[in-house]
Amino acid sequence: MRSVVSYALIAIVGGVVGATVTKSDDIYQRVVSHFSSEPADPDGFWTTPAINGYGKIHYEADVAFKPVAGLSNKVVFQLTKNEGDIKRPNLGLERVARVVNLYIASGVPPNSCTLWCR
Repeated sequence: MRSVVSYALIAIVGGVVGATVTKSDDIYQRVVSHFSSEPADPDGFWTTPAINGYGKIHYEADVAFKPVAGLSNKVVFQLTKNEGDIKRPNLGLERVARVVNLYIASGVPPNSCTLWCR
């Protein structure tokens, strides 16, 4: 009786392993395509209200912190070197553009923002 159970168990494990091996390329392709594809954002998700094409933002009206138009809005950025690919825009300037876009989207007039770049 013990040998019958052992043979049955070996046959089941062998069948599972065989099925996995024959489908391994399909499983691999599914996993790779799932993790390598960029998630698609809906149209209008990213906006650039002040600096067209740079510093993409997704503006939400009900956030905990929002720049206030009447206050002194002074921001200092330190730009040292291009941190990424030379064919793409400087990441430091992208950050500056993102902050400007966030301030403009929040209703802060452009003349009340003071930006310093070092």
